Amino acid sequence: MNKLKLLKENWTLSLFGVAESDFVQEQQVKLTDSLLRLSVQSKYAPTHVQISRFVESVFAGPQTGVEQYRLVTLTDDAGVLQGFLQIRFFAECADLDFIIVDSALRGKGYAGEMMDFVLAELGSCNVRRLLLEVGVDNAPAIHFYNRLGFREISRRKGYYRSGEDALVMELNL
Repeated sequence: MNKLKLLKENWTLSLFGVAESDFVQEQQVKLTDSLLRLSVQSKYAPTHVQISRFVESVFAGPQTGVEQYRLVTLTDDAGVLQGFLQIRFFAECADLDFIIVDSALRGKGYAGEMMDFVLAELGSCNVRRLLLEVGVDNAPAIHFYNRLGFREISRRKGYYRSGEDALVMELNL
């Protein structure tokens, strides 16, 4: 696991998905439960099944010629999960599935720190294009992605469970 101490406070960013041989099943279950507790804060959050499958894929380890998975977590100095980011990639293209930060911490730069961290990882894996979907009504997220340099490339009608449309956005790396 790759870790980076944040300069703000005493928080840690951790990158999972690069041969986590020392991460046992019990730790995976605890991580999944932590992700689920945090994800209930967002109407766009992944379901229990989606999170469980993603965590299983992350810890399956990298395999040549197939989609790769990375999970970035933000934990405070007590080890409590405060944010996470899920990403998948194959060859030169990646998909940002979810980025969630605890509602009490939004607007303080933590999502940006997680994005910087994962963009460096994607660059080292020769990924050149990052795609994402964001709800058309999620103005703070759209603003955040625009600031990072994403641009809208299309729209998906009724993409979310609520029936809300999604913008498809792209960032060339």
